[in-house]
Amino acid sequence: MKPNWAVIVGLLFVLIFGARAISAEKHEKIYYPFPVPYIDKGGYLPCESCRLGKWGVYHLPEGEELKLYASPGSTRVVAKVRNREIVTGLGTEIRTMPGIIQVFQEHGEYRPRDIVYLLNYTGNGCFKVWFDGAIKSDCTIYTLALDTPQADWGDLVHNPWSVWWLHVQLKNGLKGWARETPDQPLHFNFTCCQNM
Repeated sequence: MKPNWAVIVGLLFVLIFGARAISAEKHEKIYYPFPVPYIDKGGYLPCESCRLGKWGVYHLPEGEELKLYASPGSTRVVAKVRNREIVTGLGTEIRTMPGIIQVFQEHGEYRPRDIVYLLNYTGNGCFKVWFDGAIKSDCTIYTLALDTPQADWGDLVHNPWSVWWLHVQLKNGLKGWARETPDQPLHFNFTCCQNM
């Protein structure tokens, strides 16, 4: 009996490409063991030497104004701020879809097959992470998180994605939230100016 090559090739096709499709489907949805987005209220400021208080708005493209929203996540604009306008920074909020590090070699408290979730950068080379059911600070993963997707102990298999919000008050008393966008990071638009 001669082999039916059409059937054999068809089965191989299904086995090879079907497995890839199933594998791709598994990676489309990421399941987190905590609510997402992760919300950090009062977190990191855009410049490590900054603190809340009087800030200046600078470096906006000519003729553009910085939009202030009603609340984090809102699309309702409540005010606009011009270049060189002074505002008062009242608070911050960072909303993050966490990054994922897959550990393949022992590194500090991490063991092979551990998963470490990158929440957000906290300054001085440290990140807030979720690991083993708790949120903590980790200053050992900076290179893996920002410089290279692979280190000698783990792989960054999913990049974190954050939206940073700054709660400000204008001179007229109006309050709103400025949103960091990929094309307009707030740390380029605000200058810490405590002495103004």
